Order: sequence, then C-alpha cells, then structure tokens
Amino acid sequence: MPGVAVVLVMMLSGLVCYSFYQQLTEARRGNVEMSRLHRVLTAAYWLSAERGPANVAMTADATRRAAAKAELAQARNQTDLALSRLVDLPDSQALQARLSGARAAVDRVVDTAPSQRTLADLQDAIDGMAATSAAFQDRIHAVASAIIKRMHTLASPVRLAVGLSTFRNRAGLLGSMLIAPINMRRNLPPANRTRVNQLIGEINADWDQLQFHVGLESEEAAVFDAWRNRTRERYMTHGLALVENTVRQLQEAEYTTLNAADFTARYVLAMQPVEIWRHRFFEILEHRYAEKARRAWRHLVTVISAALAIMVVAFLAIGRIYWRLQYPFLHVSRDVVELAHDRIFRARDRPPHDKALTPLFDAVDILADRLAERRAVTHQLRQLADMDSLTDLLNRRAFERQARQWLAGYPNEPISLISLDIDHFKQINDRYGHLAGDRVLCELANVLQGLTTDDVIASRFGGDEFAVLIRAGWARSQAIAGQLQTAVRGLEVGTDDDVTIDVAVSIGIAEATSSDLSSLMHAADEQLYAAKTQGRDCIRTTGGGPV
Repeated sequence: MPGVAVVLVMMLSGLVCYSFYQQLTEARRGNVEMSRLHRVLTAAYWLSAERGPANVAMTADATRRAAAKAELAQARNQTDLALSRLVDLPDSQALQARLSGARAAVDRVVDTAPSQRTLADLQDAIDGMAATSAAFQDRIHAVASAIIKRMHTLASPVRLAVGLSTFRNRAGLLGSMLIAPINMRRNLPPANRTRVNQLIGEINADWDQLQFHVGLESEEAAVFDAWRNRTRERYMTHGLALVENTVRQLQEAEYTTLNAADFTARYVLAMQPVEIWRHRFFEILEHRYAEKARRAWRHLVTVISAALAIMVVAFLAIGRIYWRLQYPFLHVSRDVVELAHDRIFRARDRPPHDKALTPLFDAVDILADRLAERRAVTHQLRQLADMDSLTDLLNRRAFERQARQWLAGYPNEPISLISLDIDHFKQINDRYGHLAGDRVLCELANVLQGLTTDDVIASRFGGDEFAVLIRAGWARSQAIAGQLQTAVRGLEVGTDDDVTIDVAVSIGIAEATSSDLSSLMHAADEQLYAAKTQGRDCIRTTGGGPV
C-alpha cells in the first residue's frame, strides 16, 4: 500500500507539473512572438517616420538644405538599423530595392535647386516613400498572420498592435499628401484631395476599431485608454484640424501662413502620442508575459517541492516500517563498512547503547572517517579548481566570487579594479612560439603574486588578460599599477634560442561606484582599451586620466 501511494502521488504530481510547465512554455513563446512583432512594427515606424525628414529636405531652401540633409541621413540610419534586425522578414530584398529607389527619387529632388523643382517631381518622390511604407504594411500582415497561426491566443493583442501601426502609417501618409502643394504654393490637386478624404475616412475607421481592447486586464486597459485619450486630444482633434485647415487654405489659395517645414514639425508633434501609445502597449504585453512566466515558474517549483516532500515522507514511512519489520541493522552496518573500507574498524568510546546497535555504530564511525578524508580531498580539489593551471593565479570564476564578496561591503570600503593585458602578445606567440608565450605569462604571474596581499588578489582571466582587485581607493591602486608596470618593464624572458623578449603591459584602472561587479569590470576594460589605443605600455584610469 505505501508503494502504491507513492506511485499515485508521483503520477498526480507529474500531471500538475506538466500543466504548469505548459503554461510556462506558452508564456515564453508568447513573449518571443510579441518581441518579434515589436521589432517589425518598430521598423515600420522608423520607415514611416523617415518621410518627415525626407519632406523637410525636399522642401528646404538653400540655407536649410545642409541641416535638412543631415537630419534625413540620421533618419535613414535609424530605419536601416531597425530593418537589419529583421532576420526573417518576407521578401526583404524586394522591399530593400523599393526603398532604395524611393530614396533615390527623394535625393534627386533634394539636389535640385528650389527654383527648378516641379510639383510632379516632388509628389512622385513623396508617393514613392508612401508606396514603400504600404509594401511594408503587407509584410506586417504576413508576419502577424504567421504569429496568429502559431499561437491563436495572441490573435487579439497582435491585431491591436497591427491596428496601431496601420493607424500611424495612414496618419503619416495623410500629412505627406499636403507637402508638395504647400511647398510649390499651388492649389491642392484633385487626386491629392481625393486621397486626403480617403485617408481621413480610413483613419476614423481605424480609430473606432482601436477602442476595443479585448483580452487586456483592468490595469492594462486603463493604460491603453489613457494613451488613447492623449491621442484623441493631440491627433484626432488638433492633428486632423491642422490638416483640414491646411486643405482649406490650399483650396482657397491662402499661402501666406503655409510653410512645409513648419507644417511637418507641427504634424509630427501631433502624431507623437500614437507611437508612444504603441510602445506602451508592447511594454504592457511584455510585462504580462513575463509575469505569467514568473507565476508559472513559482507554481511549478511549489508543486515539485510539495511532491518531493510528500515522496520523502512516504519513503521515510516505508523505511521506518521495513526497519522495524526486518531488523536491518546488521545488514546496513555491513554495507556501510564494505563501502567505506571493506573491513570492520575498531570500536571507539560510545555512550551506553543496546548491543544490537554496535555494528551500526561501527559503520557510522568508519563512514565518519572516510567522509573526513573525502572532505580533505574535496578541499584540495576545490583549490585546484579555483587556480589557473598555467600561472597558479586565481581563475576567473574564483576571482569573481571573491570580488562579489568584497563588493558586498560597498560603499563602506572602496574597491578598485586593475585590468591589464600583455602588449602584442599574439606577436610574441607567432614569433617565438607558444612555449615562450607561456613563459611570459608565468613571469607576469610571478610579478602579480609578489603584489598579492590580504587586500590584493590577482587573477588570469584567460589568454593574456589579467585582473587585480584591490580593497582600496585610487591612491593605492595607482601605486600598485605603477609598481606592476615597472616590474614588467624589467622582466627579461628568454627563449630556447637565447633571445630576450621585451614585455610591456597596458593597464586600465576603475574604482567601484556601486556593488555591481559587471559595471566595475566594464569601466576597467574601457580604460584598458583607452590605454591600448593611446600607445600601449601605459596606464589609464577613470579617476584621473593618464598616469
């Protein structure tokens, strides 16, 4: 019966664990899928946002051309960076070709003197960028469909995120329809007017759809509604009013207040809440899936722990029963003795006890002796595991463990880190051989060993990279760095061919500004890099520059 109970507990625990494991897996998958969509929609945003600087550059006069071209180049770099992060975008080469063609049309207008620009050329360039954004929207829908196909539970948030992106893209297209007539001081062409009316209708339809946030929790819905209200105020009210007023002026030939750059700046500002809205929406989703994963993990750990506890209790109960029924003391003691030493060890002084327990006490004594020996061996092995086999310095793992213990006392005591490596070490290996390179490493390690105290520890991180941690501030760390550099310059490492190798090191020093080891190591590495790029064989420090 006890065995059957244990089996049933294990089966039930396995089913519950599997359920929570599925929840954990689904949360992680959801996070991965939404992160992928986030990257795609971010690229779509930057592609759409590039139209603003492009419009400004194409309508800039001679005095503003250089600054406008620089802003356009920066916007293009941001777009290219976002596109480069999309490793599996459908038909990306065709999209890149279309984008290159659209940018070339923009550049032709930018490089044309303002007096020679025509409304048709300007509108064609604007339409080319708009067509590229439209083509990208097709790919967004393809990616979104693939995500929904893989995970049906993501259908609602995916559609909502795509809706926000579509809304932002159409808003940008709407503004672009007015740039050419504003700049050329011409009446709004009928085709542009038709497209403006169409886009306004689509934007209003998108807006109505964006009021539904199915699947969001109450707090998430509150944040969503807050940014929807800001968008209503900034864009649906002021942004569309700006468009309608501009359309009226273009139809009535009132050009005195119209300026393409000013219109673009005001319109982009009105659209700004839309992108913030989308960004906050993804923050909400990322937080949700992260929290789901944490919750599922906590439940999984709890269930596993409870199951293990139940099984341990059950096994103890079973063991207790068999212990009392089968009188296993002699067998247990004999097995322990055989495992420990294969012979009976002499009896030791013991408190009064039943003679039937004597064999078990003998076994415990022998096991205690063997465990003591094993502890000694384990200690030796741990020391070996903490040491670099070539230099007998601490290896990186042991060094970081000690460093975190010291940094736990920050800011009560200052901590400094020296990061160094051997100048041109690869050339030493290539020219004199790896045995000579190993001698150089060992000689440098000897120097570092000579500097080691209770407050100074040295480590070889690997290759020719070393680190020294000092429980002190700038003054002592700089002094130690100076001693180290002087000692290294005086090294004379010989080869098998009686050639003396000159050794020099580049040194970077940083003082801890927090208890975070990664930040301290990063700061020291930056100074080491500065030392290497500024001539080598020198010391650089975040505290006082070159030493």
